[in-house]
Amino acid sequence: MLQHIKQVLTPVEVRYALDLLADAPWSDGRASAGTQAALVKNNTQLPHECESARTLRELVLKAPDTGQRVRTDISATLFLSDPDSYEGGELVVHDSTGEQRIKLAAGDMILYPSTSVHQVTPVTRGTRLACFFWIESMVRSDEQRSLLVDLDNTIQALRGKHGETTEAVALTGTYHNLLRQWADS
Repeated sequence: MLQHIKQVLTPVEVRYALDLLADAPWSDGRASAGTQAALVKNNTQLPHECESARTLRELVLKAPDTGQRVRTDISATLFLSDPDSYEGGELVVHDSTGEQRIKLAAGDMILYPSTSVHQVTPVTRGTRLACFFWIESMVRSDEQRSLLVDLDNTIQALRGKHGETTEAVALTGTYHNLLRQWADS
């Protein structure tokens, strides 16, 4: 289940992020990779506690880093570079629907299950800048989250086609009851 969220950052915020990154202290990305990932990882990244990383994290998360450990149910990639400014660099996510190749507008974000194998294709021209992080969902199970997304999308489609019907209200109640049953809060 991939979820594309448009304009998480405004163009002004994207420009601010790019300005922050222009003078940032980049380091070898393999330093944060596990043994297997380090064999194929070929990128640079910001050290977690540098000033640029802290400022960018606050911009993206709209709150200071609490340092609290969370489950990594959902992976998020927020694109900062205009897709026309670089070649290659597609995020490739392998999931139950097959291989998905993703290259979004600056400020857009893609969400996908952290259980999905993913990679970034080599950048052959320009520079690809992105912010990657994990999210803890209220619902631990990927399968249950997928069912909730499917149900919600169907409810929204029914509302768009038929308005606020008795059936749409009933399905909304079912959605919320499932959420209450499955949530870890």
